[in-house]
Amino acid sequence: MFDHTHYVPILKGKEGEFSALRALKPETKGSLTPLIEVPPIPWDFESEKPAKSIDAHLEPIAAKLIGAVGEEKRFFVDLLWVQDSQVDGAIHPLDFVLGKLRQQNGKAIPVTGLDREEGYQEAIRRIVHKDGRGICLRVQSNSFEEFFDGGADDLLESLDITAADADLIIDLKAIGPDQSEPIAIAALSVVRSIPNINEWRSLTFAASAFPQNFIDITARTIETITRAEWLVWGSLRGRRLPRRPTFGDYAIAHPEPSEVDPRIIQMSANIRYTIEREWMIIKTRGARQTGFEQFRDLCRALINTDEYAGADFSWGDNYINSCAAGSVDTGNATTWRRVGMNHHLTLVVDQISNLGAS
Repeated sequence: MFDHTHYVPILKGKEGEFSALRALKPETKGSLTPLIEVPPIPWDFESEKPAKSIDAHLEPIAAKLIGAVGEEKRFFVDLLWVQDSQVDGAIHPLDFVLGKLRQQNGKAIPVTGLDREEGYQEAIRRIVHKDGRGICLRVQSNSFEEFFDGGADDLLESLDITAADADLIIDLKAIGPDQSEPIAIAALSVVRSIPNINEWRSLTFAASAFPQNFIDITARTIETITRAEWLVWGSLRGRRLPRRPTFGDYAIAHPEPSEVDPRIIQMSANIRYTIEREWMIIKTRGARQTGFEQFRDLCRALINTDEYAGADFSWGDNYINSCAAGSVDTGNATTWRRVGMNHHLTLVVDQISNLGAS
């Protein structure tokens, strides 16, 4: 379906991510295939129970996916975080979401793994039979042993498909920003050990060194964090391999979903800005106490650095420039997730494009 000149970002299915995808330039969107995770049901910390039913949680998801990605473009959708629930007490969430997408002409490819529950795999079988688009097999580190022991072959056989009908993602999830060298060695061994590597429809390597929080980052500073997954992929790309993997990451988010009690969280105003080999984190004081106006100062600090890509680079960069000038409002946390995400997706596509097909 695509090769190593493409890009597979793994994104949370939230409004900031959806709006970042909607705002991409057509040529950028055409160079990536997102894997979108349907987030877990939000938690009501006061009542200590889910904030909504599974039905209400999933009902708008299909329309949001189509609105972000478009009707004609293929994308991956993963219900890892809601696989244990049942809609209306009987319908599997995967059947529900893919059914809604089918009604709206969405070209979704369902994601599964070797460790998913049997009910999930049964839903995958039904969807594969009905849609004929195959699957995305996401193999995370806790499933490597099963994968190399023939687990993938068993799964494909049970679905009555072959590797040619499946997009394979080797997903290391969270890695340390200072671990690029040992991870590169391990990733090289994993890729070289993939059985029948050229038979898969596509092959992607994914990981993320993005932190879970910014507790260790000092306020009123500009600090950087190494994009270790980008360095690891670059190392793989430079090796002699039977097949070069596509690059995948988690953009500007940690792999694990975060559900923090809003009554105690002290959210800082910050901008997450991706540069060639690092993320720049520009952070100031808590937004609850001092408001979002301080984002104007953050934007001014960013555009005065050598790393700022310029207002024409992406929708996100244009917003940063306009916010610094005071010509747009400062938005909220979702706005700034959209800004940083849109810039990141644009930058990574640009980086991969500049590397060429070599």
